[in-house]
Formats: sequence, structure tokens, C-alpha cells
Amino acid sequence: MSTVTWLHLSDWHQDCDSFDRGVVCAALVQDIKDRRTIHKSLESVDFVVFSGDAAQSGKKKEFEETRDTLFSPVLAELGLPPERLFVVPGNHDLDRDYVRKFYPPDLQQPLRDDAAVQEWLGDDRARSKALEGFEAFESFISGYTGQANCRYGSVGRLDILDKTNVVIIGLNTAWMCGRNKKSSGEVDDRGYLVVGEPQIVDAINNSGGGDLRIVVMHHSFEWLSDFDRNRVEGRIKEWADFILLGHAHSPEVASLEGTGGAYTLIPGGACFSQRTAPHPRWTNSYNFVHLDRAKGKGAVYLRRWDDSEHQWRAHTLSDGVYPLTLRPGLKISSNGRRGKSVPDPAAAEQRYRDLLLETCDILDLANLPEQDRNVAMRRLEMRRLYVPLRVRIEAKTSDAEETSWEDMEKRLDSRRRASALEDVRSYPVGERLAAARRLIVLGDPGAGKTTLARWITTAYLLRLKADPAFSELPDVASLPDADVLPILIRCRDLEGRAGTLDQMLTRTLRAAELSTAEAEAVVGVLRQKIEAKSALLILDGLDEISLSVERLRLCAQIEKIVIAHHDLPVIVTSRIVGYREMGRRLGRNFEHLTLADFSGDDKDVFAQRWCALVERPERQEMAAKELIDDIHSSDRIERLTGNPMLLTTMALVKRKVGRLPQRRVELYEQAVGVLLNWRSELDAPLDPKEALPQLYYLAHAMCERGVQRLPKRDIIGLLLRMRADYPNLHTVHDRPPEEFLALLESRTGLMIEAGRDRYEGKMVPVYEFRHLTFQEFLAASALVEGIFRGRDRGLSLAQTIAPLVDRAKLDENPIYNRGEVAESWREVLRLCVTLCSSDDVDLVLNEILSDESISRVIFAVLCLSDEPYASEWCAENIIKSFVGHVDAINRRNDMLGMNSAGIALASGRWRGLLRKELLAAFFLQPGKHRSSLGGFWGECATRWENGDSDGWVADRVTILEQGEEIDGAAAALEIMYAAYRGKISATKSLVAALISRLGGSPTMAHGAVWALAWLAEKGGWVPDEKINQLFNNLLKDYDTDYGVARSVIWILSATPAADISLSADDLIHWFNVMDDAEEWIGKVASRTRDPGAFITHTACCLHDGEPKARRRCVGAFVGMGADPDGILLSEHLTGYPPWLDPATTIFDNRINGIAKEKAMNPDEIRARYRELNERFRLRLAI
Repeated sequence: MSTVTWLHLSDWHQDCDSFDRGVVCAALVQDIKDRRTIHKSLESVDFVVFSGDAAQSGKKKEFEETRDTLFSPVLAELGLPPERLFVVPGNHDLDRDYVRKFYPPDLQQPLRDDAAVQEWLGDDRARSKALEGFEAFESFISGYTGQANCRYGSVGRLDILDKTNVVIIGLNTAWMCGRNKKSSGEVDDRGYLVVGEPQIVDAINNSGGGDLRIVVMHHSFEWLSDFDRNRVEGRIKEWADFILLGHAHSPEVASLEGTGGAYTLIPGGACFSQRTAPHPRWTNSYNFVHLDRAKGKGAVYLRRWDDSEHQWRAHTLSDGVYPLTLRPGLKISSNGRRGKSVPDPAAAEQRYRDLLLETCDILDLANLPEQDRNVAMRRLEMRRLYVPLRVRIEAKTSDAEETSWEDMEKRLDSRRRASALEDVRSYPVGERLAAARRLIVLGDPGAGKTTLARWITTAYLLRLKADPAFSELPDVASLPDADVLPILIRCRDLEGRAGTLDQMLTRTLRAAELSTAEAEAVVGVLRQKIEAKSALLILDGLDEISLSVERLRLCAQIEKIVIAHHDLPVIVTSRIVGYREMGRRLGRNFEHLTLADFSGDDKDVFAQRWCALVERPERQEMAAKELIDDIHSSDRIERLTGNPMLLTTMALVKRKVGRLPQRRVELYEQAVGVLLNWRSELDAPLDPKEALPQLYYLAHAMCERGVQRLPKRDIIGLLLRMRADYPNLHTVHDRPPEEFLALLESRTGLMIEAGRDRYEGKMVPVYEFRHLTFQEFLAASALVEGIFRGRDRGLSLAQTIAPLVDRAKLDENPIYNRGEVAESWREVLRLCVTLCSSDDVDLVLNEILSDESISRVIFAVLCLSDEPYASEWCAENIIKSFVGHVDAINRRNDMLGMNSAGIALASGRWRGLLRKELLAAFFLQPGKHRSSLGGFWGECATRWENGDSDGWVADRVTILEQGEEIDGAAAALEIMYAAYRGKISATKSLVAALISRLGGSPTMAHGAVWALAWLAEKGGWVPDEKINQLFNNLLKDYDTDYGVARSVIWILSATPAADISLSADDLIHWFNVMDDAEEWIGKVASRTRDPGAFITHTACCLHDGEPKARRRCVGAFVGMGADPDGILLSEHLTGYPPWLDPATTIFDNRINGIAKEKAMNPDEIRARYRELNERFRLRLAI
């Protein structure tokens, strides 16, 4: 008998008896009892492994309950004694109350290095102290199973019918859990746990020999501290045949082999987490493992809980079965001895597919900022996050092969310039692969070249295995409909040598840590696939071959390959700069493509998928909306995030800083850092101390000149000048300018050769920052760091930026605005204010505000909205100046951005101060002049972050009912603006709360009745008889506040069913008082008992010497129905003011225009005008 079978359970989390746990447990025991129906090989189980978290809080009672509810029933069904149960501790098996009360301070926080680990594990007494928190665990397990040392490096030995000696090592990964905590107090263990090298060394030394070697540990390697992982991971993988894990609650199996060891990794899942998991990936699960050493095969049988069926069933992963091909060391010959095997071609192909899928179906965040360890360490699956990339055609296969790079670069440059103005057509890469079959895909750093190669590889691998996940992978419908095996060669693995196709394949496979025998077998399979025309060759990262001459050789070899295999589809990817350096293009009918930036819709899809992966379920929808809003919050962030890598950077940064664009400086800082560190696994990253000062100097000089491009010679000249100006920045002098510029482009892409322009009669290469955003951010950094041309070291930062403020100022007459130059400097200075130290912020803001013109005040507010370290006093000074200009809002000021500045300020930390100053001014102004202030607060304050209008309204109703008057006025103004925008409708409670405020001060009443007016206009509200009488009485009182009376007239005009008890004198009074409500007054007058009296009075005003007064009379007549649609009496034929002056001559061109608009005869229009003259005593000259 040469078989070994075991049951793997994990993560029971016994805390209390519950109905749900009982349902799941009973079904689990029944499923184990019926194991032969899973597969007949499972009838005889040799042992059981439990990989941690039997308890919930490490208490004795919990372990005893686990024994009674889980362990004993399971062992009984298997016919095994407790001695055949092997258990390791998990983080929930530690008594944390004991740790908190009795552990020394050094053990109350994470261990920082090997020396600390050895101090606690290298001495018996110290180790005993460090492991005291597992006392209940060890007492129970040793007493129940007889397992020795179960809390530290436990070793178990089992002989399976004298044919297989099984050795199991149990490692305690949880002895330092719960020590690292976030500021909120939440435990964050990932990246802080420790196994300890002494534990694994002691266990291996005590293990002796064995035919089958298993390591059991609760946490995977990703949870270990870096220093500890470096010590223990290699030892474990080298020793173990199988590594069994817990904790992850997710059961993906992986088989890996390389120079570091050959092993299979099997997570146990969780026997019970919740009855219904919050995510399908975390469904309750367990597994059986069966090995047949004589056949060299085995399988992992994955089981999952199906709550809809109330039973355990085959897992959806791999249809519940993960096949194993045993490595030669695990096989035995017929006489029971280990034997060597010749790699089977089918097994070799499967091994290749598994390895390739394992490495391609993930998105690598290694080069991105480590804002969130939970995200950075998480396996982000391609299939769940990928957003379809699109490509643009730069040169078709039919283009002449002698076309040089210069010709293509002209196309690229023209496209780059046009992209801001027009939408250049893009295509799915699968569509171009089907049409051209040979593609060279070019892109900037982070554009998605490797991601594209991985997506295509993953798609075809899933298709070949008929995996249902294939249909879930985005954009697969665009790929050619063929069963092809993707052959992925990473050019970095070729070590700068091209060689034959077989040699390239062998180097790639050996770099993936396949053994020589396996690599040879796989190469044979791949060769067969190529010959059978069922392969797709992908060479990723042509530019990653450092020497351009070697790149040329590889291109020549690729051309030889496609000649020899003319039906072989080929995709090559490369950075644009690396491809350009060769000075020639890849021939043999390769279509040349460039990766397009993400569209706005693409970014939205990314945000939704990202948040679905990294956020808690209850926050996913809200987080996605916030991220989408921030992506589109400014044109600069919009442009920057067209690049997938920088979009991902933004998503990571947002998780840390919370709000963009106020904190966009941190986004730009991280983006620059990511680019400086890009591909650090291939090339030494540029030292920021060398790169950043030079970038600062260049960016400032370009802003100073008002340009975004400079000839290469000017760039070199500036870099030389910088070295002369700053001789003490020693790292800057490490390379000559030419070498630095070349590295800056080839390694980072921060500054790129953008084509050629004519300077002084010659075509010369020109350079630009990859995004204007980078130029602005780096120029702002130059000001703060004091690294720029012509710096006067005797000036403070505020004095330095003083002349720049005038250059950034928008003229208050829009005709003289300086457009892009002013806007570019404005952004530089805003970033400068955010970057500078707290000591400088107030001084810089005061310098900006030194001239209190509208333009400067608005600019100061925008700087303040970015939330620099400004003092309360400084912020109050700026906001008071800002509020002082609000009453002057008109078209000119709106072009200067007053509304957007107010909205930005109300969205951040200074909202309360803005509210205080605006409401104070609102209460001080007389009724005729306060509307602009109240309306401005309504517009600034009313934002719809979550769409929960009911909750939003309810909050404001409560304020109106219970709050102070100033709070009630603010709430009323916010309701007013929301009703104006059509976001809310009238409810009984809302109307009652607003009506209750009409008895307050005139200002309070104004806000309330103004909100009611918009509810009547757009929210469907109609006042009842009692409220209607209240409104009539208000208008009969001539002392009623102007703002209140105006809104009441508006409400009565907007509700035709309302009864009017006003006299003509009442309406005449308000007509004479108000200069902007004539149409509403006319509508109300038409419903009085004697509208003729109002007409008579108003007609007398038609002879007024002031054209404005005469026009108001016409407006009142329009309200009374003189011109139902207002077209005839509207000066511009719009139906809206300004109205015609009744002394106006009506010429034929006006009559003919109206006749055409209304499809009427011109004579009919003339007749209408004569009727108006007669009825309303107008004097229109027909």
C-alpha cells in the first residue's frame, strides 16, 4: 500500500454555542462520513491536521467545546484515535487578556529584529515566558492528543503501513500576534508576526528522516515581518513537501518548484467563519488530500459550505479537485523505494500552465507606494481588477518596412499634441491581433504593457482549461477565437542574450525556477505547440534588455522566428524610449501600436473594481463614488490618471489621505517617487537626492519662461548652470548632464523626448515633462526648497513669491486675462503654499492677500481650500475678505472662479468659518440685498456626496425645529438650493418646519419662505388654505421684509389654485417697491377681483421717462397673460426679460422672425401686436 490520505481542517473559532454553527457542524460531520461519495480513495483516512484557531479567545472552555462539537465527532467518523490529530495554534488560540496583563513591555509590542527574536526564543526560560499565553491551548492539546511541544516547533511522526514515514512539523506563527495596532486601536498583524529561526531550526533538527514531510502553520509567509521572513521562508520551503496553512479563510492551492525547493501549498480555509460569508471567497471550506506514491499522482479535494442547499459540496475552485503530480522524490517504485521519473509531456504542459497562470493572474504593486500594507500584500487577481486597455495604430503592417523611427515619432508627436483636442480612435488589442497577427505594443512607463501581456496570457490559459472564470475576464470577446497556448518570454530573463527560440524558452523557464529536466520537457511541449500552429508567442519588455545593440539582435532573432514560423502570432511590448534608441523598427509585417490612456469611463470602472477588492463590503459603493469624484475633480488629476499605474497610485494614496484634490500634493509626491523607483528590480533607481534638485531647477526654469518644451541643448545648459549654482549638492555632480537626462527618460519617463521642433532654423530634439502637472509640482517644490535659477538667498519664501503672485493674477476684466500662463503659475503657487512649512504659510497667504482685489482674494481662498497649515486668524482674515466681495457676484466674477472657490472652501476644514462669516453678513444686510449672500451659502454648502436625500432633509428639519436661528437660516438656505436643483421634494414635516420659522426675524423668515418658493416652483408643493391666508396677510402688511414679500409673491404666482384676497393697491405697492418681480406680480394681479385697476395704474407708468420702468410694466402685462409665451414682448424673442420698451418700433424683420418661429402668417403677428396695444394701452409702433 503506497497511498497517504489526510483530512485538513482549520479556523473553527469556537466562542459560543449557536444555531448557525450547529447547522454547519452537523453537515460537516455528515460530509466527512459520506467522503467515499467525494472519491473512493478517501475511504481510509490516515490522520487529521488542524491548522489553527480552534478557539476564539484562547480560553479553556472554548477548547473543550471544540473537542466536543468538532474534534471528537470527526475522529469518530474517521475511526481514528485522538493521537492521529495534529494541531497548531492560531492567533485566536492565544489568550490575549493574559498577554495584556502579564507580559513584559518588550513583548507587548512587535519585535523589530533577529536579535530580539533570539533573545526570547534562544533561552528556555525566556521562551517559556513568551509562550505563556498559549497555556490553555497546550494543556488541552497535549492532554487530548498526546502531541508534545504543540506551542513551539512541534514534531509528529506517523508510519503508514510501513510504506511511508510521515513527518509533520507544527510551527507557532501566532506567538507575537496582536502587538501591532493602528491609531484607532485596531490590530494589524500583517507584516509584523514572527516564527523565529530558532523554532524552525529546532524542529527540523528534531524531525529526523521522513518519506513525506509536512509543515503546518497558521499564517502564510506574507504575515511575517520582513526580517523574519528572510530567515525562515527559504528553510521551510526547502524542507517541506507540503505546507498546510490556516487563517486565510480562502482555499487556493499552489504547487511550486524551483531552486528554493519543491512544495505544494494548501490553505485549509475556515470550517466556520459565518454561516453566510460576506464574500464568496471566504465561504466555509475544508479539504482532503490523497497521494498515490506508486502512481506519482494525487489530488486535493476542496469542499465548501453551500448555505442555500444547507450542505457541503465540491468547491467552485477547480471544480473541487486540484490534481497533483508528485515530484520524483515523492514517488516510489514497485519495491517501495524512491525512484526517478522521466517528465511526462502532458504533466509538463500542465506544470507550465499552472506556473504561468499563478504568475500572470495577479497585478503586481511592488513598485507602487506602500500606503496600505493590507493592499500591498494582498493577491490582486487580474480577472477581478483588469480594465480593458486600448491601442492606437501608429504604423500598419502594410507600411513600408524601411520606415524609420523618425517617421513614426512624427506620428506619435502629432497624436500626443492632438489628444488634448480630439479623440483619436483606439481599438481593442484582441481586434488588432486578429487582423495583423504580429504586434509591437509601445507605451510609457506604467501604461500597462506587462499587464496587457498578463491579461492575454491569463485569458488563453483559462480558455484552455475551460475555466468558467474565462467568461468573467473583461474584454475576452475581443480576442481571436482560438485555443492557443500562450508562451510568455520576459525579456529581462534572457540576461541580455537572444539566442535561438529554444534557448530563450529555456532561460525563461529556468528563471521561473523549473528544474533542468522540467524545463527541457516544457520546451519540447512548447515546440510541439508552435509546430501545430496552436501557440501565441509574447515577448514582454523588449526595452528591459539594457544594451540597445542586444535589443537589435533580439529583434533580428524575432524576425528569424516569424520567417521560420510564418503562422505564429507574436506580440512584443516595449517602452517607447527603449524602442526609439534602436533607430529602426521591427520589420516582417509587425503592426506598431501605442497604448491609449484610460478614458473617463475606464477610470470609473477601475474605481468600482478597485473598491470591490480593497474596501469592506459595506463601504464599497461609497468608496467607489468618492474615488470617481476625486478622479474627475480637476483637469490635472484627470490627465495624470489616464496612466494605469498613476491611477493605481492615486487609489492607494487616497486610502491614506482621504480627500483629493485638497491633498493632491501627496498624490504628486508619490507619483514622482513611483516613477523614480520604477523597475527597481532591473535597474538601480535614480537617487532622489540626485534627481529631484535637477528636476526642481528645470521645472522652475520652464515655468519662468512660460513653456512646456525646451530644446535638448537648453535642457543641458540649465543642468550645467544648476551645477554651478549649487556646488554643495554633491550627488548632483555624480553624472554629466547628458547621462542624467538619458537615464531620467529611460528609467523614469518623468521627462521625455517629445519629438523635434524648429529652433533657429534647425530641427532639434525637444523635451518636456510627461505631464504639465509634474512640471507645476516640481516648480512649486523648487520654490519651497530654494533650488531655482536666480534665487536671492536673502529673501524669505513670501518675498520670493511676491512677484509671481502678480504674474499669476487673473485680470478682473476677462478681456485682458492671460489664460494659460496665469493659470500655470496659479497652480504652482497653490502647490507651493501646501508644500511649505507651517512657519511660512501665513506669511505667503498674507502676501497673496496684500492687494484685496477680487482676483487676489479668490486666489487666496483657493490656496486656503487646499488646507495648508494656516492659522485660524489667517483663514478668518481671508474668508472675511472673500465674503465682502460676494455681493458683487456677476458674470465677470464668475469667470474669475468665485463660485468654485466657495464650493472648494465649503468642502473642507474651513466650512464652519465660511458658514459663520456668510451667515453673519446675510443677517446684517437689508432684505433687498441679502439674497446674493444666502444663495451663495446654499450653493457652496449643498453637495450630494451619497445621494441620501431623505436623510439629508431629515437632518435639516431637525435643525429647523430645534436649532438656533442662525443654524435654522443656514438649513433653510441649503434646502432652498437643493429644491432649486430639483434634488428634493416637499414633505409635510419639511414644510411645517419651514412655516414654523416665518415667525422669526425677517432674515430667518426670508430664508424659510425662499426655500418654500423653490419647493412650490419645482418640488410640487401647494400651500393649503391656512398658509395661503398667511401669505396674503404678509403682503397686506407693507412693513413686511422685502426678501420675504418677494418670495411670497413668487409662491402665489407659482400656485394658480391659491386664493388671492389682495387689493390692487396692495399689488401696486409691491410693484412700486420691487424692481425684479413684475411678471410674478402680474400673474397674481390677474387673479384678483379687479385686475383692471392694476392695469390702469400700470398703464400710466408706460409714459414714464425711464425705459427700465416702462419695460417693467410690459413684464407685468406678460404675467397677466398679455403674451402667453412671452415671445412677442421679449426683446430677444426668448420669452424672458429684458422686455420690450413699449415705445419701440416693431420692424418687419422682427415680425417675420416671429412668424417663422411660430409658423404663422406675418399679418397675424401684426394683428397680435395691435391687440396688445389696445388691451394694455401699449404704444408699440407697428
